[in-house]
Amino acid sequence: MKYYIVENGRAAGPFEPYELMARGMTSRSFVWNKTMSRWTQAGRVPELQPMLSGGVTFGGGSEYDYLAPAKYGPAANQTPRRRVAYVPAADYYAAPRRRRSNGIGVAGFVLAMVALLLWLLVIADSRHEDFFGVAFIIVGVLSFIFSFIGVFRRPRGLAIAGLAVSGVIMVVIILAFIGLLSNPWLYY
Repeated sequence: MKYYIVENGRAAGPFEPYELMARGMTSRSFVWNKTMSRWTQAGRVPELQPMLSGGVTFGGGSEYDYLAPAKYGPAANQTPRRRVAYVPAADYYAAPRRRRSNGIGVAGFVLAMVALLLWLLVIADSRHEDFFGVAFIIVGVLSFIFSFIGVFRRPRGLAIAGLAVSGVIMVVIILAFIGLLSNPWLYY
């Protein structure tokens, strides 16, 4: 199938795909043929993508959104008109953004969930109450510390959730210690 290409602000063609490459087509060059309703960047045309190895892959909107009706199409040898706002070309070549992670906040949240599980085991299993109780206290305190540190880093979501859960755990631990200290049977 033959394509028209925009060269120096003017439509030229029609050309076979291999001729487009010889004319310096890049993945950002605008092309059009009779089956297309708009001018499209070559990197978006499935038939041309294999020839553009190492080119830019596209997703979402394009830099320009060109219309190709008869009065603006290649037949009239006019440059397609620009319809939407300009997006700087540098955005296409920018390295993909790496999602930030708050590892210590996530660790605080996970430890808080483990502490909740240990608390349930303390309540449910009287045979291993001492072991699960000590593990609950250690993991609960660590979850509070990690979540507290994680709140000061971004993103904060799981760190805040971990701080809320571990805050409840700390209240339980403090109340347990107060109960132990005020128990007169403990000293006999």
